[in-house]
Amino acid sequence: PYKEWVERGYPILRQRGESLRSIGVRFHDLTMTFADIEDPLYVDDCCHLSQRGYSLLGQTIGRIIGEEFGN
Repeated sequence: PYKEWVERGYPILRQRGESLRSIGVRFHDLTMTFADIEDPLYVDDCCHLSQRGYSLLGQTIGRIIGEEFGN
């Protein structure tokens, strides 16, 4: 039920994220984190991830923190 709003809203959010980055805000677009994964990672029809989904998201965030703050 949220598909239409996600498809309409995410391009705007991405654009705003790039605007933040252009003024020096540490912004990272994580929307493609699951792009290469075919297994279901959501446990409902909204936005709640499975344990694996949260793990993958956490790994991505951890990698970014390491890159940003010198790991």
